[in-house]
Amino acid sequence: MNRRNFLGLAAAADPLRFINRKAGLHPFRVRDAGKRPHVFLIALDMVSPDHYHPSRTLHREMNLPNIRSIMSDGVVFNNAFTVAPLCAPARAALATGRYPYITANGERAHDGHETILRPTDVIFQEYLKAAGYRTKHAGKGHLGTQKFMDAFDENDNAWDRWAPPIQDDEQYLAYLGRLGVKPQRYRKEIVGLEQDRKSRRLSLGGWIEQADGRPFPLEAQYSYYLAERAIEKLDAAFTGGDAGPVYLQLDFFDPHQPFSIPAGFEDRERALRAASSFPKATKKFARATGARRRTNPRSTTSTASAGASTIPRRCAITAWRTRCKWKWPTAPSAGS
Repeated sequence: MNRRNFLGLAAAADPLRFINRKAGLHPFRVRDAGKRPHVFLIALDMVSPDHYHPSRTLHREMNLPNIRSIMSDGVVFNNAFTVAPLCAPARAALATGRYPYITANGERAHDGHETILRPTDVIFQEYLKAAGYRTKHAGKGHLGTQKFMDAFDENDNAWDRWAPPIQDDEQYLAYLGRLGVKPQRYRKEIVGLEQDRKSRRLSLGGWIEQADGRPFPLEAQYSYYLAERAIEKLDAAFTGGDAGPVYLQLDFFDPHQPFSIPAGFEDRERALRAASSFPKATKKFARATGARRRTNPRSTTSTASAGASTIPRRCAITAWRTRCKWKWPTAPSAGS
């Protein structure tokens, strides 16, 4: 930008502003379009098309009245794509509007990989804040903490990890105390194993109960707590009359694994189990491997593993009422 253009912009009806006024960095304008709307951004993590897409038969079984109401009143993108099938890179692209230089989540990145946003980056929430919005946030961050402090405030506690801080979030633990609920533990858990097929690697979650064995109520589950936190932040933003528009961002972790399913959903589990079935290709594979097992009981039934975890050697997949045994394939013989 040359001096003539800069002076012309500065003298325009909509004055030039900067995110960093001291350094004159990241210029922007605010057009006077009358009263500006409040903006609420609600994100869920790892939502399958089975939950909502018309091409999937299972979406008819989903009980999602609020989400369907939002979809019917707004614009739905049925053919949208993410720039990366991984949490941190995808979130970075959404926040910056650019292809991400972040290529991995911090928990599994190699040395030298970028895993958090740089302090010199600007995310769109900073523009909203600079334009007069009261910006509020609750939930997951996973992009480092600096930019969330810049875009929201020092009261933001966006956790920079892949899973929620259920065991060490002081505010959540205090919330449980007010409800008279003990911290959660799993009563039915799916566990991912290391490649030796014996050592525990990580939990894939499951059904939860209180530490003393009592049922874990829905209102104590972490996503419910995040919604309550968001409501508190809205109330605080609106305190003192009309102080300008509000931007609220609520980042849920669910339905990402590890799952934390509270009490009260047993009937829904049975209904979804009855409505679910394996894909045709999987059924064909199961029939073929079943025939092999009858002739060779030691044959391999699966070689699959899933990026963040590995499939348990022995697992009770409750969604399908099927018991399975997974075994690594043996090395091929010479000449095979």
